Amino acid sequence: MKLIYICFLLVVLVALPTTVNATGLEKLDVEASIIGDYSVSYSLKMVFDEPLIKLNYPLSFRIKNLTSINNFGDASCRAITIGRVDSIDCDFVGMTQNKKSLTLEFTTSEEISLIEEKRKYSSTYFSRLPVNKTSFLVRLPERGTLSEQPTNNSYYPSDASVRTDGKYIMVYWEKENIKPGDTLTYSISYLMTGGEFSIFYNTFALLLIIVVIIIGFILLFFRRHTTTKSKELLVSVLDKDEKTVYDILVVHQGAVSQKVIVRESNFSKAKVSRVLRRLKSRNIIGIEPISGRENKIILTHLPGKKTEAQPNTQAEQGENKQGSGQENTDTQ
Repeated sequence: MKLIYICFLLVVLVALPTTVNATGLEKLDVEASIIGDYSVSYSLKMVFDEPLIKLNYPLSFRIKNLTSINNFGDASCRAITIGRVDSIDCDFVGMTQNKKSLTLEFTTSEEISLIEEKRKYSSTYFSRLPVNKTSFLVRLPERGTLSEQPTNNSYYPSDASVRTDGKYIMVYWEKENIKPGDTLTYSISYLMTGGEFSIFYNTFALLLIIVVIIIGFILLFFRRHTTTKSKELLVSVLDKDEKTVYDILVVHQGAVSQKVIVRESNFSKAKVSRVLRRLKSRNIIGIEPISGRENKIILTHLPGKKTEAQPNTQAEQGENKQGSGQENTDTQ
């Protein structure tokens, strides 16, 4: 379809009369800045080789927000729609041999296409006037980068130079001796890094991580709660001897030596050993060797409401004063 418009525009160019036969352009500088919303902002700076009073400049796309700047007096420029393309018509007053510069600025949203994650900029210009020298610069968006490797496969024609100012990547062409009727076509394939796709996926990943953390805390809470309830239920069915040993451990904040249990329970060493084995088999206590034949008994779960520890007896205080290396006769 675009080829049809180009052919139509070429026919129109042939049919339109030239404005000033001998007039051409000393220089034409085109600067295109791709904006993140798929639109392109243009600045066309023309320096004519002779003064003229009218200009018709054809385009291959529709434009908006047309403005003009000149150094000679008055330039009245407007966009004229022909089918689905525009041309720019200007009337000049005051152009002289020393003042013959015109800058046209406008925007378009018809030159960017999206294929998967790649974007393609494509623009075609037609020359009705001879041009001694022309330059064409395309500035990619702030997060834009050339999509192909090697990079010269990313743009056409391939004789461009790639520049950057540290923020934007720019592709630059220069040509000379453009003849009336020549067609200039430029295209660039590029990617957006950290753009809409990355923002979406990064946000989704962050939300997913937050949800996983919340679920993890919930599962941990219920696991601990269930474990606590299970142990409390297990403690509730202890027999009398097991409950006596359990209560002694609670009084001592969940950890005490085996010989203290023997003394405070008034059980024999053999009986305490049997009771401790039963409690250990149900994972209510753990047994940690201290030194020699001495064991430390530890509750695997201390009830939430801790019982105040009772003051040590004189006998226990005396034992604490003795060295930890003293051998005892506790049954393991």
